Amino acid sequence: MDLTPIFDPQGKTIGWVSKSHILDKDNQYRAFIQGVRVYSLGEPCRFLGEFEDGMLWDKQGNAVAFIEGAEDGPVTPVTENPPDPPPALPALPEPEGSYVHQLDWSKLSFE
Repeated sequence: MDLTPIFDPQGKTIGWVSKSHILDKDNQYRAFIQGVRVYSLGEPCRFLGEFEDGMLWDKQGNAVAFIEGAEDGPVTPVTENPPDPPPALPALPEPEGSYVHQLDWSKLSFE
């Protein structure tokens, strides 16, 4: 899977983005992307902002970070030469808690 470096407003490499995830500089998963929306990993899963046209936006619509070729945002600085991306994506973290499937219906409704 291709990883693209993410840069901060000063042009420093701060992490990596794939089609579906954002990793920090230590190659730890930090968020996932669904469409253009970005969500935190873990409990509770929170909406963080959007990743669109190469720009990472916060919930207030302010630019947080960018990738090379970003459009429709603030002027981006000259970027440093990023380090080589990790050779492979790390395994996704296991969800917290576990359960055993039961043969009974839940008392919860779908709504």
